[in-house]
Formats: sequence, structure tokens, C-alpha cells
Amino acid sequence: MPMSQARRMNLIALAFAVTALVVFVAFHFLPWSPLWKGWVVWEDIFGDLADGGLEEPPLVLAAASLLTESLLIVLLPFLLRMTWSSRLLWWTVTLVSGIATCALAGIILYFILLDPYTRAEAGPAVYCLVAAPVLNFISLLFVRREAPEPHAFPSPESH
Repeated sequence: MPMSQARRMNLIALAFAVTALVVFVAFHFLPWSPLWKGWVVWEDIFGDLADGGLEEPPLVLAAASLLTESLLIVLLPFLLRMTWSSRLLWWTVTLVSGIATCALAGIILYFILLDPYTRAEAGPAVYCLVAAPVLNFISLLFVRREAPEPHAFPSPESH
């Protein structure tokens, strides 16, 4: 039986979602700067949350976006099959992912990569943290609704 166009697109979406997860995991182990690895971002965020130090709106937006994107990136490879059949779930996940991706990538690009000093210090983890949500969002754009498979009911004569 030949593979349908929708099935092919959904497999591409799954490949992008898994790639986003791999890039997100790599972010934790690659250097953020010459002094520390990417996982230290979590330590800073939770330290600031515990101390009540996230008072500036860009930091609150960055922390909320990172937490949202982390959840989406980790769960999407497992939720993707449900988005193939539910347009409401697809729209919800896609809108949340799009908003969080724009916020997180925008803040990282603005505060880190547009400043010449911090751009020179930025390691590969910074770029992975921008790439993972973008790949995750792209995976959602590849999702196509698959026609439900017809269920074969047993004939009355077979009983």
C-alpha cells in the first residue's frame, strides 16, 4: 500500500520534532559561554525565582517562554500523533509554540546576539536554544490531518 501525502508530511514533522529534542538536549551540554555550560541557565532561572529576582519583564518573558518551550519540545514527539487527528489540539499547540518561540528567540537574539561583546562570548548552546524551538514550531507546520482508517467489522456470518 503506497504511503499517502499526509502520512509522508507527518513523518517529516516527527523527524523535525525529534531533531528539536536532540538539539534541546545538546543545549544542556554545550558551552553557553567560555565559563559555563547551557544547563546553568536552569540554575539561574530557578535561583532567580526562589529569590524573587525575576522582576524585569524581559526576564519574566524569557523564563516563561523557556519553560513553555521546554515542555513542548520534550512532549511533542509523543503528542504529535494526537495532533494528526485533532485540529483543536494542533491549533492550540501551534499557537502556544509560535508565541513562545517568537518570545524566546526574540529575547535571545536581542539581548545576546545583537550585543557585540555577548555575541563574541556566545557558545553553541545559545544557538541550540534558538534552534530547538524553531525546529519544534516547524515540525508543527508539517502536520497534516490523516484520514481515519476504516474499521473492518466482522460479518454476522463469522460468529
